[in-house]
Amino acid sequence: PGHAPEGYATVETLSSRPDDVIIATYPKSGTTWIQTMVYHLMICPAGPLTDLDRQIPWLQSTKPGMEALLDELPSPRIFMTHDYHSWLPSARWANKKTI
Repeated sequence: PGHAPEGYATVETLSSRPDDVIIATYPKSGTTWIQTMVYHLMICPAGPLTDLDRQIPWLQSTKPGMEALLDELPSPRIFMTHDYHSWLPSARWANKKTI
């Protein structure tokens, strides 16, 4: 919780892919640790984890240019959120792999 409403607009317009993964954690519960573990399990052969916010972006990010970055990420994409899975605003995100 605590993301700007326009961040949810990004989620609504972003095209989901069948292999997208969403990491949903409580704040201050080892978020960076779980992001690093999931990255190494899924994507590490594609290269080292060098920029956590670009390689595993926040799903509701409102940074300028973030929509283009999210679309350009290679599959499988991993996204981060502190929101409940059930709070995702679109049916196309409801059936994604969630950790």
